[in-house]
Amino acid sequence: GEYAVDQAPSVLGDQRITDDEGRFVFRSMPYGVVAAIIPWNAPLNISSTVVGPALVAGNTVVVKPSPLAPLAVTAYLRQVAKRLPPGVLNVVNGDADVGAALVSDPRIGKIAFTGSTGVGRHILRGAAEGITPSLLELGGNDAAIVLDDAELTDELVARLVFGSFLTAGQICMAIKLLLVHESIHDEFVVRYREIADKALLIGDPLDPRVTIGPLVSRRQVDLVRAIVGDAATEGASVFEIGTP
Repeated sequence: GEYAVDQAPSVLGDQRITDDEGRFVFRSMPYGVVAAIIPWNAPLNISSTVVGPALVAGNTVVVKPSPLAPLAVTAYLRQVAKRLPPGVLNVVNGDADVGAALVSDPRIGKIAFTGSTGVGRHILRGAAEGITPSLLELGGNDAAIVLDDAELTDELVARLVFGSFLTAGQICMAIKLLLVHESIHDEFVVRYREIADKALLIGDPLDPRVTIGPLVSRRQVDLVRAIVGDAATEGASVFEIGTP
C-alpha cells in the first residue's frame, strides 16, 4: 500500500506533451470495479499487492479468496474496509461458480488473478464476452541452474534447498527443477541431501522446530504423489528427507 501511494503521482499524474502537432494531455482514468481472485498459498500478501494499487488508482475492489484459505484474508480485508466508505472494498467467498460469475459480470472493469494456468484460461474465457482487461499471474516450472564453477558452500546449497521447499514448495516462484553441470553433479547431490536432512523437518506447523507443514488439500497430496510416482517409473531415484 505504501509503495502504491509513493508511486501514484508519477504513474497516475497527467502527462503533457507539446510538439509541432499541438498540445496533448494523457490522463489516467480508473477502471471502475476491479475483481481480484486470490490464491490460497499467500492470500494476505497477494491481496495487498492487488487491493492497494487498485484503491490508490481510484477503483473499487471485489476480492474473492480461495475456498481453501478464506478466513484470514476475509478478516483482514474487513478491517481495511472499515476505514473506507461503504462498498469501496468488498469480499465474496465461494467456489469456482462464484469466481465464474464475478469475472463474467459486465460491471467489472478489470480482472486480477493469481493462480494456475488452467484456471487462468477459464478466467479469460469468462472475460472474453465483455472484453474485460485482465491481469494474470500464472504458475510455471522454474529452474535453478548450477554451473560448473559454483562453490557448493553451505549458504548456497541451503538457499537452493529452501528455494525448493519453502511453504512446502507451494508457491509460484519455488524451484521446480535443478539443472546441475555434470562435472559437479555427484558432489551436489550429496551436499543437497546433507543440507536438506539438517534443515527440513516435516510436521505440525505450530511446532517451532518444523520447517515444512502439510500440503493444502488431499487433492494436492495425490497430485504430488502421482508426480513422484511418474518420476520413479521413468528411472528417478526417490529419497525421503525431513521426516521425524
